[in-house]
Amino acid sequence: PMIALRRALRVSPRLFVRGFAVKSPASEAELQDELKGAATKLAVIDWSATWCGPCQRVKPLFEALSDELDDVVFLNCDVDILKGSASEAGISTVPTFHIVKEGKLVEGVVGSDFEALKAAVEKHKQ
Repeated sequence: PMIALRRALRVSPRLFVRGFAVKSPASEAELQDELKGAATKLAVIDWSATWCGPCQRVKPLFEALSDELDDVVFLNCDVDILKGSASEAGISTVPTFHIVKEGKLVEGVVGSDFEALKAAVEKHKQ
């Protein structure tokens, strides 16, 4: 049915893919570059792991929030890939969300309580 719809509308298949604003740094350097680029904005870092069930359950909500708030930088950081940064940030539990404003950690939310995360983002977005 989807192929028939695309043909009927003559639409590129790429238009059917949601474009999330969440970036996933693949290296420590990329993470630092993203944070430097967000120096004047609010940044939300999702410290997670592919093997973490609660991380995977909250991921779609985190991505949807990134679509709603285009003035906030959203980063998904895998603790198994970014071990050094995760250690430096003091991550001992996943998921952990760090809210960074002007390069400084202003709040952390530990666990998959999405409503607490959303409230913290709204609080610091002002």
